[in-house]
Amino acid sequence: MQLKNMGLWLKWLLLVSVIGAGTGCTSNDTASTMAVSKNTINWQALYSHEGVSKETVFEPNDIYALPETEKAAFLKWFNAPHNQSVDPHYRLANYLERTLHGFTYNGSTHTAAQAALLDNGNCLSLAVITSALASVAQIDLKFQKMNSPPVFKKQGDIMMLSSHVRTKAFNIVEDEELKDDGSPRVLVPASVIIDYFPSYGNVKGNYVSQDAVSAMFYRNKVALALVENNVSKAFWLADKALKLAPADPENVSAMAVVLRRLNKTEEAERLYKHAIAHDVTDITLLSNYLSLLSRQNRAQEAAEVAKLLNRQNDDNPYSWIALAKEHMDRGELVKAQHFLSKAELLAPYLDDVYREQARCFFLQEKMGLAYEALTKAHHLAWDDRSRELYAAKKAALESLH
Repeated sequence: MQLKNMGLWLKWLLLVSVIGAGTGCTSNDTASTMAVSKNTINWQALYSHEGVSKETVFEPNDIYALPETEKAAFLKWFNAPHNQSVDPHYRLANYLERTLHGFTYNGSTHTAAQAALLDNGNCLSLAVITSALASVAQIDLKFQKMNSPPVFKKQGDIMMLSSHVRTKAFNIVEDEELKDDGSPRVLVPASVIIDYFPSYGNVKGNYVSQDAVSAMFYRNKVALALVENNVSKAFWLADKALKLAPADPENVSAMAVVLRRLNKTEEAERLYKHAIAHDVTDITLLSNYLSLLSRQNRAQEAAEVAKLLNRQNDDNPYSWIALAKEHMDRGELVKAQHFLSKAELLAPYLDDVYREQARCFFLQEKMGLAYEALTKAHHLAWDDRSRELYAAKKAALESLH
């Protein structure tokens, strides 16, 4: 994590937040009702722990727990007289910049205590320790998912696709301001984003609850348990994730994958069908279900799920790019092109889209279209290295004519 550079990023974002003060927000009653409905789904009634060895797994509070010595060291610095001229949320960011140096996008998933001790971890570990310290200092915090260029990691037969979450710490608004007519003015507190040095490819996602972040933590541990072939442990971890955030289709998918590894395919399919019936779906869940149906040669049902997948409303362009890459690897180039078109509609500014389009056209021997896509990618590239790579690919294509 480039914490030395992160200071400039934090200051710039603070200015943006202050400029935005004075705006209000509205609630969406329909969306809130749907969220409550999805959160009341009893997924546990659809699968059983029969035949699964009991494993003791950590509780959500354990993720954010810090040793008393770590809390004391933080508060001593946080409350020191020479730091009081800095707003609390900024003080938190400064402490993290001062003490943490070993965090990377593809690092390990650590609890707050482990991250503090080892001084390393991934973005989720950074969010966890930030939340733990913010709680000690009584600083308001929000979590936000980020749609980022995915990091793929294959271990055994498990393909892991990383997701990114960042934190936003808020200053306290103490004084109420009044408008000229005497009515109270809605003030939005200044905030600072705590993250790795930002990537040009990051696209903002939705804010999520701490329970949702805890569920992400459990999901990461599910993947690790599967890699280690400890399927029983994976089951109990996935069960925790699903109880914490039942409206998140990624948690449903995680449990379905575990159930399939336990040869509980019928129970896995019950989850998929229930998710579709209650509109708790995403690209991964539908793609996994489609894969299950295809392996069982259930062509008609697979075609229906494929239609749902095509109609899926996912605002993360990288989800569509990842799905397109899967289809390209299987030689399903027309489908891949369709998913890349969806990514292009969402993010026509990303060179990643046109890079994969060029690959898809090349595999179809459509050299002219491949060259046009590479030209767009070259134009949109954000760094010299990418531009040089695209220029080399364009030259290679030209030599084939």
